[in-house]
Amino acid sequence: KNLWQRSLTNNELRDPKIVKAERENVTRQQEEEINARLAPLHGVDAFKEYLQENNFRRLPKV
Repeated sequence: KNLWQRSLTNNELRDPKIVKAERENVTRQQEEEINARLAPLHGVDAFKEYLQENNFRRLPKV
């Protein structure tokens, strides 16, 4: 099995650690965006559950 492969001269070599870090940065940004959208929704649901558990007579209309 041949592990080495000849590459073209116009292909630039890149450090695998840098490539991995770039990929992780993109996924981390996507994760932060999703968390930012979901956080307010969780707060609303938690507040509604709190009101229902404590049997408040007048619940806000949402």
